[in-house]
Amino acid sequence: MADRITQTAGRDQLGSFAPDFAHFNDDVLFGENWNAAGIDTKERCIVTVVALMAQGMTDSSLAYHLQNAKAHGVTREEIAAIVTHAAFYAGWPKAWATFNLAKEVWADDAADTADAAGVDAAMRAHAAQMVFPIGEPNDAFAQYFVGQSYLAPVSTEQVGVYNVTFEPGCRNNWHVHNATSGGGQILVCVAGRGYYQEEGKPAVELTPGSVVNIPTGVKQLGDEVFRESGLQSFSWPGDKFSIIPNGTFRGCESLKSITLPATVDSIGSFTFYGCKSLTTLTLPEGLRVVANDLCEYCSSLTQVHIPQSVYYIGSCAFDSCPLTQVDIPDGVTYIGSEAFEGCPLTEVNLPSKIVEIGTYAFNSDTYSRVVVPEGCQRIHPYAFQSKKLKYFELPTTVNVVQAPL
Repeated sequence: MADRITQTAGRDQLGSFAPDFAHFNDDVLFGENWNAAGIDTKERCIVTVVALMAQGMTDSSLAYHLQNAKAHGVTREEIAAIVTHAAFYAGWPKAWATFNLAKEVWADDAADTADAAGVDAAMRAHAAQMVFPIGEPNDAFAQYFVGQSYLAPVSTEQVGVYNVTFEPGCRNNWHVHNATSGGGQILVCVAGRGYYQEEGKPAVELTPGSVVNIPTGVKQLGDEVFRESGLQSFSWPGDKFSIIPNGTFRGCESLKSITLPATVDSIGSFTFYGCKSLTTLTLPEGLRVVANDLCEYCSSLTQVHIPQSVYYIGSCAFDSCPLTQVDIPDGVTYIGSEAFEGCPLTEVNLPSKIVEIGTYAFNSDTYSRVVVPEGCQRIHPYAFQSKKLKYFELPTTVNVVQAPL
C-alpha cells in the first residue's frame, strides 16, 4: 500500500491567521483528495504539475509539486516529455518557465545520467544545464556528422522532438529537409553554445533560448538574416515560404514597407522589433499567432491589419507602437503581457472569445471605457491601467482577477 500523503503547511503557515483555510488545505485537499482511490500518487503529481503549468503558476507552488513528483518516481526523462507534450496545449512560454524550475529539481539526475554514460567532467557540467538527457551516442546517424554527437528522443508522439548534443568541434553535414507537405525543422538551443548556417550566408550564433525555423527545401535559413541592415523596402520572393524566422528584420530602422507572401503562416519573435520607419503592416491571412515582441518599438507604426485567423497575441507584440486603434480578431483568446502597452489607443474593443488578458496588456492613459466580454476567465495585474478609465464592465465568467487591474 502506498504511503499516505500528509500535509501540515496550512497550519504551520496560516493556522492562526486563516484556520479554516489551513484545515481545508491540510485535511481536505491533501488529507482526502491526495489519498483518494482511482489514480496513484505519481499520476496525481503529474496531473497537478500540468494543471499549474497550464495556469501559468510557475512559482513556489509549482516548484514544490515538481519536487513532489520527483519524490514519487517521476524521472527526468518523463518530466521532460510531459512538459514538452503539454507545451503544445498550454503554451510555449509556460513550458520554458516550467523547465527552468524542473532543471533545478532534477539537476543531480543530469549529472548521474552523464556519469552512467561514461562522459567526462565537461559533459557532466553541460548535462547539469539541461532538463533533457544527453542520450546515447548517435551512431545510427554518424555518417551525417563530423565528430561525436548524442541523441535522446524527448517525444515521439504528435510532433517528434529530439535532443541532440554536440561534443566540441562536432558539426552536422550540409543537408536539405524536403517534403511534399509539412516538413521542415525547428531548432531550439537548450544549453551550451553553437552555430547554425544557411548555405551562402554567415553563421549565426545559438545560445540557450535561440529558436531557428527552417522551411522545407532550404539549406538552413537562419534567424535575424537582415538584422540592422539598411533595407528600405522588401518583398518576400516566391511563394514557397511559410515561415519567417525570428528577428528577420530586427533593428532595420530604415525599413518603410514590407510585403509578406500569402503562404506565410508563422512569423517569429522580434521579426520587426525596432523598425522605426515602418508605418503600416498587413499580416498574412492564415497566421495563427502574433509572436512575442513582433513589432515592439516600431515608433512610426500607425496601422496594422491582424487577420481573423489569429487566436493568440504574444507579450509585447505591439509595445510602444503609436497605434490609436486596432481591430483585434474575434477569435483571439489570449492577449499577452504588455501586448499593447504604451499604444495611445482611444478605445479598447476586446474580442468576444477572449479568455485571458496579461499584465500591463493595455497600459495606457488614452482610453476611458472597457467592456470585458462574457467568457473571459483571467485578468492579470495592471491589465487596464489608465488614468482616463471611467467605465469598466466585468463579466460573471471571470474567476481570477489579480488586482490591481
